Amino acid sequence: MGVENIYEFLKRNGGNFFSTKEIAKELGLTENSVSNSLKVLRKRKEVVSKTLHDKLGQAVPRYALRTTELYV
Repeated sequence: MGVENIYEFLKRNGGNFFSTKEIAKELGLTENSVSNSLKVLRKRKEVVSKTLHDKLGQAVPRYALRTTELYV
């Protein structure tokens, strides 16, 4: 599993943002492998990211597939 699996996961969940931890848990991967794959997808400009804050106020980057709907 790798880049294409994460791409397909984000595609199936159209426009929803996920943390590295959430993607790893959903796909049964390590957070490190998800992080490496997201780097590839960001380099290809296939995903977008935004930073949200968790309950403790810590910044958590979240990722979604780049779609035109995100920019309307």
